[in-house]
Amino acid sequence: MSWRAKRPVLCIVAACSVAAAAQQDDAWRRNVADTISATCAIRGLDLKAPLKVLPMDEFQGGYTPGIGSVTWEADHARIWREGWCALGVYCAQARASDGAGRGEPGFARPAGLYDPDKNVLFVRDVTDSSAVATIAHEAVHALQHQHFPALRAIHLWRNRDLAAAANSVIEGDAHVVGWSFDPARRTMLCSMDPERASSGHASWWQWEPDGLSALEAFPHVFGTEPALREVLARGHTAMDRVLREPPLSTLAVLRPSLAGTAIDFIRLPEQLRFDHCTPGLRNTAGVVGIWGLLRQHGDAEAKGESLPALLEAWRGDRFAHLSCPGDHDDELAWLTRWQTPDAAAQFAARYVAIADALPSYGGLLGSVPAPVVTGRTVVIATAGLRDAVGQLQAEVKAFTRFGDWVAADCFPDHTCEDAAGDEDQAGNDFYCTPPRNPPDQLDAWLERIRRARSATMEPETALPDLLADVAELAAFCARNSAENTDFLTACRAVYTGARYVAQLRRDPNYRLLPFCLTEPEVRDWVRATYYADETRPLSAEASFTGIYGIARASAAFAATGFAGLHDLTAAPPLATRALLRPGRDDVTLIGLPRDAVHDHGCEISASHAQGALAIRRLVLDDGPEAADETLPAFLADWQGDRLFQVRCIDGGGAWIWISLWRTDDAAHRFAHRYRALGPATLAETELPDVSPVVEQRTVWIIPSTLMHLRPVLERSIEVREFDGFAEWVASGCFPQEACH
Repeated sequence: MSWRAKRPVLCIVAACSVAAAAQQDDAWRRNVADTISATCAIRGLDLKAPLKVLPMDEFQGGYTPGIGSVTWEADHARIWREGWCALGVYCAQARASDGAGRGEPGFARPAGLYDPDKNVLFVRDVTDSSAVATIAHEAVHALQHQHFPALRAIHLWRNRDLAAAANSVIEGDAHVVGWSFDPARRTMLCSMDPERASSGHASWWQWEPDGLSALEAFPHVFGTEPALREVLARGHTAMDRVLREPPLSTLAVLRPSLAGTAIDFIRLPEQLRFDHCTPGLRNTAGVVGIWGLLRQHGDAEAKGESLPALLEAWRGDRFAHLSCPGDHDDELAWLTRWQTPDAAAQFAARYVAIADALPSYGGLLGSVPAPVVTGRTVVIATAGLRDAVGQLQAEVKAFTRFGDWVAADCFPDHTCEDAAGDEDQAGNDFYCTPPRNPPDQLDAWLERIRRARSATMEPETALPDLLADVAELAAFCARNSAENTDFLTACRAVYTGARYVAQLRRDPNYRLLPFCLTEPEVRDWVRATYYADETRPLSAEASFTGIYGIARASAAFAATGFAGLHDLTAAPPLATRALLRPGRDDVTLIGLPRDAVHDHGCEISASHAQGALAIRRLVLDDGPEAADETLPAFLADWQGDRLFQVRCIDGGGAWIWISLWRTDDAAHRFAHRYRALGPATLAETELPDVSPVVEQRTVWIIPSTLMHLRPVLERSIEVREFDGFAEWVASGCFPQEACH
């Protein structure tokens, strides 16, 4: 949240600040100090004055819809709300304080807020280590405020359009740095298609009824992508130049090609009065305000997601609201400027089509505002001001650069002065000290974004062939995994992941995701995005299929595009271990001697390979690594296993489990974990409640009632090692007799 141009009145009790400071533990102070120092290093700027950090509870501001978290002096919030309501853009109810309190109960304070008057950073939860991204974001605002004093000329109260435009640079700069501390935000911005960045705006910036609240979101929605492009092209300090010359209007942000266009700033005469009425809000609607006005009242073109073409011809505006003593009798005057007389006439016609609804919409105006077109100017006024408007002599000055406007005393204001307050605030003072470890998260992030944006995206015509491969693999695996649950799970992960990643090509918000993240980071992203809801538990196989399958497919796609996915579906891993621990693709499969067992009066009635995933879930349910989602070291040395059920003529029968390991140590570690399983766990899984026997890297789990079969099994089982899918298929999909 940006530092506020209209100065709030804050009444913070020093004793509360001291008490809050006393509660900060050393770990949190180090966290804050390190984050601020890293932020300074990333931005290449130092704090000229120490920054204080306090809990959000100590912020005394309220909330005014369409503006944000500020406290206005006296009844300014009412004047602000009524002024926009009279214009016909924004008539929300008074949902929060008008300057006398903290706002209505239930208002969700922002995660962070920077107060430039006192150089204080407020954080919602100062004890939460995850607040580092917020601290970094707000620390950037402190650096901006101290190093670019011309930005203090931005006044919401005087020019809401210019404030929204300039704040897009301010917020974009802070987001790029702050989000580099937040993996989820890094992922979102990296993966969004820069050529279709606006496609994501609909989900971030929903047009609500009473749509001026869009201006509150505007800097965050439209500022980050341009700031990121600037940093990618020119480095960390590139934003310094943009902060010295921010855009003059939201038009320049929405249409960068018009950034050098002269904007008319308008001074309405002070003598614009009406009997018994008092001056209300004077401000600039801008293209976003006019867009919201037309949209709110049914203009067909304005209901779309793109700026109406007519508004590209906007060149400036200014309105004045007069608050009158009765009900439904307020007055409004609004002067707008356009590129051509034809554009002015078009706007007047569009306005006439919606004007009849304006008095009843806001409940303030006493008459329907009517437009008068004179050349490039449209003057709109209610009945009580029409005579005065007919004699209106507005002063107009055009500016193409922010610096020129500031040099002209921020016309139409009388002065640009915005001297900082001198009140002191007790709290935690933080400086930009050299970071103990140079911050590299932004550099690494930017490099990934460059890689993602330079990636060659194959045409969608490659998708049908890939989906055909996926369907063929799914059918093959279903038919050839009758005795290998582990292979079926690994295969499902591959074809599910390949299908998901291939179809990301159609999603503008995530089409670059495979290029943005490493394979472990993709797993983290999928886990947090799809499997974080603990109220909807999924089986280990289901979550594995999504998490590890998408991660492996993303790595393949990032390496060689659709060709990588073709290769993956043509040669899926033979075991879940190959996905849990990339680089270990060999596997040993066990063929059971059914005839030899039958000769000893028994039958093998069921058989499956369990694999590393099933073993991990079994041994970690109560194990010391249960909270750790990494693969235990001993499971990396799993080679193969076979769990099978034996039933004998004499009525005896049970499960036997044979597992093969690369090292003696791994075999003993698994045996130790198995012995530690409680009877209840073994009974639930129908596994033998016996002590494993380790012999030559093989673990035997066999009940005493079937111990007479062990010599038969040792003598007759067939063991084959495979290095990959093709070799296994060539074998006839062992232990099957042939592939189906």
